Amino acid sequence: MGALIGYGLSRDRALKLDTSIQAGEYVLLMHGSQEEVDRAREILSAAGGTDIAVEPRAV
Repeated sequence: MGALIGYGLSRDRALKLDTSIQAGEYVLLMHGSQEEVDRAREILSAAGGTDIAVEPRAV
């Protein structure tokens, strides 16, 4: 969970993702331009992705 917080996620979000990882689910973290993020969201959604969230990364 520390790595997720270090990546810039909130403690609550990091805990949720850590729980997903422990349950054997896949977690994908990425960054890019708004256009790239929008396209990635479209692709992931079309492929059946769930809990797709976009959050600003802490600087």
